[in-house]
Amino acid sequence: MTTRITPHLSDHRVLIANGSPGLRRLLNTLVGTLAMPAGIDEACCGTCALDTLVETPAGLVIADACMDQMDGLALLTAMRREARLARVPVILLRDPVRDPTPSHIWKAAGADAVLDKPLSLRKFAVSLRDTAERTAVAHSGAGTA
Repeated sequence: MTTRITPHLSDHRVLIANGSPGLRRLLNTLVGTLAMPAGIDEACCGTCALDTLVETPAGLVIADACMDQMDGLALLTAMRREARLARVPVILLRDPVRDPTPSHIWKAAGADAVLDKPLSLRKFAVSLRDTAERTAVAHSGAGTA
């Protein structure tokens, strides 16, 4: 029997945007097991992620910092400018060797969480739970005027 770490994504889709098919599969398995969302979509680059989000709204995005066509920063910027996507939480995955941008810069750009690769399963699970809880609050209308 699988115990989900959070019930907050059961009504929401998750989008995983990453250029590595292997990492997308791994994240898909982890998210599906830990959070059991309504569905999981995948995108191989930032441009595809943005197109997918416009067509199929998500309650959470897990994106890589370094992607082809549109990197994580450009994806975050585009999402925060689009009214429908502005409040969708984003967990950003980065390789500190390929992208030495400090975490606080990513958070200032709109990332809800920034995780370094290689991923720690514990840190990923905690970040997924915390971000999913914020997703539930954002979608419930709490904290809005």
